Amino acid sequence: MKSKDTQEPVLRLHKEGLNENEIHEHLRGTVSRATIYSWVKSINRSGTIDLTSPKGRPRIIHTKTLTQKVTQRLSRKKKASSRILAKEMKVSHTTMRRIIKEDLGLKPYVKRVAPKLTEQHKIKRRSFGIWVRKNIRQSMKEKILFSDEKYFDIDGI
Repeated sequence: MKSKDTQEPVLRLHKEGLNENEIHEHLRGTVSRATIYSWVKSINRSGTIDLTSPKGRPRIIHTKTLTQKVTQRLSRKKKASSRILAKEMKVSHTTMRRIIKEDLGLKPYVKRVAPKLTEQHKIKRRSFGIWVRKNIRQSMKEKILFSDEKYFDIDGI
């Protein structure tokens, strides 16, 4: 629902005799044409912009109280699975994901497991680097491609 600050100029401009397109141009697009049309229709019917209740289906599960509960739970325990949180709060995991992502503005994070680099690995890498510097000639270096499993096109594009 738009605020009263945006509704009042539309009402005033309509009473001055401007049509919907002129109101839209006068407000420089801060309110969409569709909204202005529906407000003018409401003004013509009742004389005011009657928006006492928001349009659409009311939220039953995804409420402010649930969002507050999730916020409190996450402040107590930082690491949490959205699916486990959903089971605890008795809501679907998609609802929980929406609350975490859209309402709280948090991003999902999965900790990646990286292989442990031992001292033996470091020694082998160092010795390989030394071997390459000693045994590979300049003409051969142009033909070697070290890759981190990235796909390359022959043209380099």
